[in-house]
Amino acid sequence: MRVKTQSANDSLLMVVSAMDTMAMQWIKGSTDWKDYTVSIPLSSNSQIMIPQLMFPDTGPYWIAETTVEMTQETYPAEEDHEFDAGSAIRAIPTDKNSIDKLVLLGKIWGFLKYYHPMVCDGQYNWDYELFRWLPEILKSRSKKEVCELVFNKVRPMGPLDKGNHIKTDFPACDSLYYSIPSFSWMNEIVHLHKPLYDLLDSIKHADRTQTIHYYNKGLSSMNSFPTEAKYGDNLYPDAGFRLLALYRYWNIIEYFYPYRKDITDKSWNRVLARFIPLFVHAENAEEYRSTIDYLGTYLKDNHTSRQYSDSILPAEERNYYLPVFWDFVEQKLTVTDDFEGQTTLKKGDVVCQINGVEVDDLVKRYARIISASNERSLLYAVALDLIQQQDSVTDLNIRRNDKTLKVSISGLTPKEYFPRKAKSFSDVPYYKWLSDSIGYFSPIGQYRSDSLPLVMAEFKDAKAIVIDMRNYPCDLLHHMADYLLPHRVGCTRTTSVVPDFPGVVRWNDIQYFGKENPDCYPGKVVVLINEKTVSMGESIVAILRHCPNAILVGSPTAGSDGPISTFVLPGAVHVRFTGEGFYFANKEGIQNRGISPDVNVNVTQKGVASDTDELLLKALDIIE
Repeated sequence: MRVKTQSANDSLLMVVSAMDTMAMQWIKGSTDWKDYTVSIPLSSNSQIMIPQLMFPDTGPYWIAETTVEMTQETYPAEEDHEFDAGSAIRAIPTDKNSIDKLVLLGKIWGFLKYYHPMVCDGQYNWDYELFRWLPEILKSRSKKEVCELVFNKVRPMGPLDKGNHIKTDFPACDSLYYSIPSFSWMNEIVHLHKPLYDLLDSIKHADRTQTIHYYNKGLSSMNSFPTEAKYGDNLYPDAGFRLLALYRYWNIIEYFYPYRKDITDKSWNRVLARFIPLFVHAENAEEYRSTIDYLGTYLKDNHTSRQYSDSILPAEERNYYLPVFWDFVEQKLTVTDDFEGQTTLKKGDVVCQINGVEVDDLVKRYARIISASNERSLLYAVALDLIQQQDSVTDLNIRRNDKTLKVSISGLTPKEYFPRKAKSFSDVPYYKWLSDSIGYFSPIGQYRSDSLPLVMAEFKDAKAIVIDMRNYPCDLLHHMADYLLPHRVGCTRTTSVVPDFPGVVRWNDIQYFGKENPDCYPGKVVVLINEKTVSMGESIVAILRHCPNAILVGSPTAGSDGPISTFVLPGAVHVRFTGEGFYFANKEGIQNRGISPDVNVNVTQKGVASDTDELLLKALDIIE
């Protein structure tokens, strides 16, 4: 694409997205005619490709000679079909000695997958190499024998560099890099098998700049894993493939999770030993999938989840949605609003049991399958999940005014539930006047990006604007900075993995928002936040807090921010996680902690029962 721009700021964003990956490129400032290219790898999951242009600034822009081209390449890794029908590994022992060997193997195998230039270049089907190694590994008597076996298999794999040049400038942790991998597990190999250690160290320093990074694609600072096979023909993979699933998951997080540094080495390094028996002994597809969910909880990341599977198991079918709005208020599942009068529930009702099971016990069960940045985020996620039920009728035990009542609720089908829920949001105006001088704005319902000029024009003379961010915005809100900031401000920054050195996480440039604007909005800006302020919502709040007269009111945000990356596991199980780190401009973290309010206000059961929005009430007190 040939582009010419005229702008003082970030002027044009080129984006190409598919079902499982995305790439983008900023064109900054004013430029003369120049050719630009954005490319992404496509996989079997890429059912659609969408090229987009986004215009954060007013321009003008000139665009010409736009083309879309698709090419197909094949690699030796794709020609290896030896284990298409199964790994041939029927049983894996899980005594302590066996687990110790398998833990070491999993770390070596993952390191070679992302560091050995020949593997990075797509010369080996690395999944199937694991199955070729496993029979001998399982027969070995010690970790020393494992090292000898691996050494003999890796040494003849091919050159470490196409130009026979070994690099020595492995990144060091400094102001440019947020973190580097410790490779502490290699220290044991020094004593077990020095030749293998020397070989691994050479691989660590090898030049990978000319490889295609077959198993990982670092695209515009995002992680993508388009060549990972999903092996979807068997929903309950055999023992070898289940071990492969654990190895794949653990090493993707080890080398590509931007917050890996925040998971202590002690706990994450113990994960392999803890989960090998769980994956190996999973008795059916349901248990296998729940084990994948359990593994995700160790990341403590709202974005981490078994996003979906190509097939739904009978135990996973939940086809009815309860017509209720509820949240955990003061640690109790509390009805917070009416759902078109579909039930006899009232605001303030506390749900104690669902189908005879204590809600507290349900929370404990969910804690083993839902990854959450903190307890607030966990309870919010549980409340959302409990809306969906298997049976058409759900029995509740509730407490109302110190009395215990039994209530039966008929669930709605998706065709009934979602239009009604959407209507309940769209019927609420996204902006209104709370008084003659106080405006209210919430980016939900019918709000779209082109609505912002209308909102700000309406409130330009208001004494104060209340911006309600207790939601997930319908559209991008970064342009609010142009109205609320007097000049460009460095608000946030991100981190991303260095493709040539997986596990090395670098600091990206500070992200600036706003413009020189002597006519920016002069009144107070009160921003309402809580655990429902998550991901993109948090990135908006990170900008709004820089407004000259801004005050954040409520409770800490979710603590889960950054674009999402996905990968797939055997059995066609799709998993997602936060693929790019997100921080304040001063490098202060947001993940797990959330953004703290200036004025702390928590919702209470008394407030819900009396239909009082306590955060909004406090905002009005502050304004007055």
